[in-house]
Amino acid sequence: APVECDTTVYRRGWFWSPNAERQRKPADEMLRTFVNSVGNGGVLLYNAHIESAKNDVFRHRQIDEILLDGPHAKDRPVIFAGDFNTSKAPANSAIVQCLIDEGFLDALGPVETARRTSINHEQPLDWIFVRNLWPETGRVIQVPRASDHFPLEAAVTVAPSAGGTGGLASAAPS
Repeated sequence: APVECDTTVYRRGWFWSPNAERQRKPADEMLRTFVNSVGNGGVLLYNAHIESAKNDVFRHRQIDEILLDGPHAKDRPVIFAGDFNTSKAPANSAIVQCLIDEGFLDALGPVETARRTSINHEQPLDWIFVRNLWPETGRVIQVPRASDHFPLEAAVTVAPSAGGTGGLASAAPS
């Protein structure tokens, strides 16, 4: 069984665009991907880059679209990581709250923990959220001059009721 399965919900490319709905893979194709990967014990990884030029309503719609892909994955291990462009404090972020409401945990520690994930923003923009995985440790690796975002790293183990294997989850800067 695969340890990790990376997939996109779109026919072309990894990124959302205004006409993405027309490019979205059909449900039967996404279900086949799920059954042949996560269904065999793999960990489903969404590495997202949520739009920064729009508002929170727009960003929330992008998160919702990704979450719609995996209602059948409620009991399987999922990593949802990347640049979420959450410029608000975590406690005030509708995006962070939405993921928590969907059963995701912040793999870097309690959401209240202050951390800087980019050079130009005090509030965290980058996240590693997990569901049906237990975060063991997590950190922001402050590497100056490599990017305007710092790499994130989290060690996770599989929750007892989920399939798959444990391992290291990383979100590279975008």
